[in-house]
Amino acid sequence: MEALHDPYLFDTPISNVAVIGAGPSGLAAAKSLLEQGFDIQLFERNTKVGGNWVFSQPAQSKLYIPSMTDQHDAWLEKNKTEVGSGSGNQLPSFLHSLSPVKCTKEVEYWLNNHHHPSTACYQNLTTNTATPILGSFDFPWPKDSPYFVSHTDVQNYLQNYATHFGLDKFTHLNTSLDNVEKKGTKWELTLTEAKKDASGEYVSIKQYKSTFDAVVIATGQFQDPSIPPLEGLKEFNTLFPGKITHSKQFRQADDFKNKNVLVIGGRVSAVDVARIVSTKAKQVYISYRGPFETKIGILDLIRSVIPDNVIHKPGVEGFWCKDPKSGNTLVDGTITFKDGTTVNDIDAIVFATGYQMKHSYFGSARTLTTDTENGSSLFTCKNDTDEPLVVMDKSKVHNTYKDIFLISDPTLAFAGAPRHVTITPFFEYQAQTIARVWLQQAQLPSQEKMKTFSLQRTQVCPVYQMDHESERLRCQILLPWLNLHAHKLVPDLNLPTLDGPADSLEPIWSDSAAAWLLFIKKQQEAMKSEGQE
Repeated sequence: MEALHDPYLFDTPISNVAVIGAGPSGLAAAKSLLEQGFDIQLFERNTKVGGNWVFSQPAQSKLYIPSMTDQHDAWLEKNKTEVGSGSGNQLPSFLHSLSPVKCTKEVEYWLNNHHHPSTACYQNLTTNTATPILGSFDFPWPKDSPYFVSHTDVQNYLQNYATHFGLDKFTHLNTSLDNVEKKGTKWELTLTEAKKDASGEYVSIKQYKSTFDAVVIATGQFQDPSIPPLEGLKEFNTLFPGKITHSKQFRQADDFKNKNVLVIGGRVSAVDVARIVSTKAKQVYISYRGPFETKIGILDLIRSVIPDNVIHKPGVEGFWCKDPKSGNTLVDGTITFKDGTTVNDIDAIVFATGYQMKHSYFGSARTLTTDTENGSSLFTCKNDTDEPLVVMDKSKVHNTYKDIFLISDPTLAFAGAPRHVTITPFFEYQAQTIARVWLQQAQLPSQEKMKTFSLQRTQVCPVYQMDHESERLRCQILLPWLNLHAHKLVPDLNLPTLDGPADSLEPIWSDSAAAWLLFIKKQQEAMKSEGQE
């Protein structure tokens, strides 16, 4: 009710909107905005819609080991000037041509590592949530769909979703976002389209600017690999170049045939990589912090499918061994774990240690912080400098209202990056929220009240809880607000009441864990059989 009595007032009406990213959250945002009459443009840097469900080759080759989280601006500057003679926001010199450019090795490097880096999708990637739960409310999966499907099936579903709701003609593929800047009441976007010809031998490059009333950032959370600064890691990588990769670069088990492999990490991608690689590798180790069994039900379920032939190790102490005479550490290929045990015959290391947010297209208007204000989503500068437009830590954007609207300027919204684990239908609720607020069918509270909400906000259920009840509770953050405002502000429109997840999905949630375990068992057996042929 506070928003009705003390609302935030937009300076100008919102008409045309840019949506950045054509994955599940971007498609949902574009669909809701289009249905509400907004003039939309949807930008996607890859060749297809689908986000991380698009399988792409080759895998991104550039990897910072360790990640440069404490030198964010230095990383950005190096990233932009590494290839060619360009600097700052400029393109490398060989891409300034007005005519198609031959795809030399140098050009391919820029395309694959800067313009449109590969996704995190790998050959055996499948869903781990049942399709009836994953489907859109008004575009469900076909009734004959199995519970669990491949990445190809998901990408096809998302393409069909885009086509069904008329998004194709508003979608700009092969187009990356280079810079976002607020100028007056408009957002100015600098974009680069890089499109190969039919032969794949030449690429046409076009950089241009476009302005919008509002912007939705829907680029997801799985873009920039995160590798922790473990002791000796940098020196180890110098001595053994190419031995270390990140799970974003993982594509298939065959790449690890007859090798001793160490997977570092204990969550979904780490378990999946270890499980898949174990069908071809000589020996697989998986290293993770803390106990094997946790209080996180979904994580315990995921870890339960680690094959028996995978050796469990505690967290990594360092990429070194102790010299028995001097007691000094020596980087010689040995890896030491927290319990003092070591391995020294590892052929390949895969860091499945997650991702870090960068949103580098905000340039100097964004800053990275390690100060999370004791878990609060509100960040305040502790000096006299101006507040940056966008503040983020490794995993989330701060200073947002309900994880969506930038408090300092709610014409900028973030979709698909809540601070809790969720499923794709939640993105539709976020999309409805963005469309209704920008159309003034729902109101935001004043900026001071939005800040207060962010300071006082607590999670309605554990971050990693995934079940019907948790999804229902999380939807209550948005839906009662939207329904009340629809009734109070625009009663004549008779907007549909948003109810949240259907009760009919609850038994599917209950059955899906056992069904997924059976699915994984069959998949593992099939991969083993293939490996023995």
